[in-house]
Amino acid sequence: MESGDRSRAIFIAVTGSFVLASIFAAGRVVSRFVVVKRHGWDDYTFILAWILAFGLTFAVNFGTSKGLGLHNDSILPAWTAQLLAAEYAAIVLFTPALVVTKISILLLYLDIAKHHTFFRIASYAILSVVVIGGVTISFLTAFHCSPVQAAYNADIRNFKCISIQKTLLASAPINIGTDLAILVLPIPLLTTLPLPLLRKSILILSFIFSVIFVAAVNVARIYYLQLATIRSNPPDRNRLSTGLDFSFNAGLALLWSAIEVDVAILGASIPTLGPLLKRLISMNGLR
Repeated sequence: MESGDRSRAIFIAVTGSFVLASIFAAGRVVSRFVVVKRHGWDDYTFILAWILAFGLTFAVNFGTSKGLGLHNDSILPAWTAQLLAAEYAAIVLFTPALVVTKISILLLYLDIAKHHTFFRIASYAILSVVVIGGVTISFLTAFHCSPVQAAYNADIRNFKCISIQKTLLASAPINIGTDLAILVLPIPLLTTLPLPLLRKSILILSFIFSVIFVAAVNVARIYYLQLATIRSNPPDRNRLSTGLDFSFNAGLALLWSAIEVDVAILGASIPTLGPLLKRLISMNGLR
């Protein structure tokens, strides 16, 4: 995608991804709060994750209206301040949105597997890595400039920044590792469930497909983030958005960041939809 205007494609893809995730998220909320009428911290953190995902989607889409995905020479000077703020907001929201979604999934695991000691220990171990790594990366991305406003205010000249792109790239192994651990962990447990063979096979295959898809999304996000880092080559002491054509090159990295969060929300929704589907089937007189 090397054309001079990526804004429209980014807007459509991010919006479509979020709408799809929101449909499944609504299904989870209805299933847990209306059908089963049993909910807990996994559901509350899930709702928070959806709110953060909405913020990320809004920031990216707002950015496309102010030049995200365009070359520098196509960005009006009047857009610059809002574009920088949108880019900063999107990058800052990405890690918390993903981390809270992972926390929700792990809390659901702990709620379901109350009598599986190894599974619970592994879930707590992954949860610890997710929380510690997430808090650290969130802090580094939010406060990568001193003063903080220098990250999105190009008029500030007296500042110090660390490279936010390199921080996000350095966090990739932890991010990918916890993604895969969360997806692979339940597979051995699923094989022992007293379910019909077809349903059990569908569950296991869905988790395996999720592993492959999440890995692909991670690779795409890291590739475009690396591409933005190499091509932009910011000369201004590691400030986020002052490099050559950063908004054009970073657009796809932010696109895949939003999709990664939406995929995580979708994955957190699917295991809870059973009661809702049964209710819908019974209402339609199907067996």
